Amino acid sequence: MCQMVNPAYYGLESAEDETLSSYLSRLVQSTFEDLEDSGCIKMTEENVEPMMLGTIASQYYLSYMTVSMFGSNIGPDTSLEVFLHILSGASEYDELPVRHNEENYNEALSKRVRYMVDQNRLDDPHVKANLLFQGLWFDQGSALWMLPCMNDELASSLSKRGISTVQQLFDIPKATLQTVIGNFPSSKLYQDLQHFPCIQIKLKLLKKVTETERSLQLNIRLEKTNLRRNISRAFTPRFPKIKDEAWWLILGNTSTAELYALKRVSFSDRLVTHMELPSDVTSFQIAILVLSNNTPLKILPHHLDQPTLLGTVGSVQVTGGTMPSSLFSRAML
Repeated sequence: MCQMVNPAYYGLESAEDETLSSYLSRLVQSTFEDLEDSGCIKMTEENVEPMMLGTIASQYYLSYMTVSMFGSNIGPDTSLEVFLHILSGASEYDELPVRHNEENYNEALSKRVRYMVDQNRLDDPHVKANLLFQGLWFDQGSALWMLPCMNDELASSLSKRGISTVQQLFDIPKATLQTVIGNFPSSKLYQDLQHFPCIQIKLKLLKKVTETERSLQLNIRLEKTNLRRNISRAFTPRFPKIKDEAWWLILGNTSTAELYALKRVSFSDRLVTHMELPSDVTSFQIAILVLSNNTPLKILPHHLDQPTLLGTVGSVQVTGGTMPSSLFSRAML
């Protein structure tokens, strides 16, 4: 309709059907060519297929220019510093506002972060994004401060006993918790710990064989073991709005650093799901990484031999340990 009302805005001489059809055809063709050049799609004479980068861009609403840049620059040996520069170079940050004289604040911040930025581009939105990432990522404080009840005295007491993570607190029996934390009320600390999801993982590796297909399938059972956490809402007292728990399952080969599968799931009590593996794998080091709201719980590496046939003797089963995870979130500036 806008083209019909104001064709000159689109560089058209008229609003005739033939002119519009020609314009739209060129637009579609040029868009496809841009997406193909960026590695997002594959075109043939009769078909258009999405590529991995295109699927990622569609899933996360990313610009095709961003995923193309990521795909061209990120590799298995990319350092954190280089990765940070690549991430802040995303086209989504082109419009990040840099206000009047804000380059002065950026200059001051650049002297306090871990990695250097270009001092000649302090008014660049991508440099600002880089500085904000560094300011939010590299928190030198103890991980124990994610507990709402934490204070300087308790943190110091735990540090003297070699306790620096929430996982270590979970490993302490409730009956002996008070002796570890000194004068601080153990009931208050224990109550905070109950807000953390504790997940038990059971794995079954199955080999399915049919007349036309062979495949490997890893069946995964996730179950919350703390009784007060059978809800799907995340415990995020520092986040400005209600947030649901988000879980990621990452399946890979630790010996080859190969990623096999990535899956997002959500559940309130328990969940049974599965992930596919390459059919030609016979023996490998498999690792399951569980992420909750982008905070890693634990890596569970297991050596799995040749899987059994589905429906015969049985299948390999590994039970992972109980694992807490921080669900605290901070709002981005």
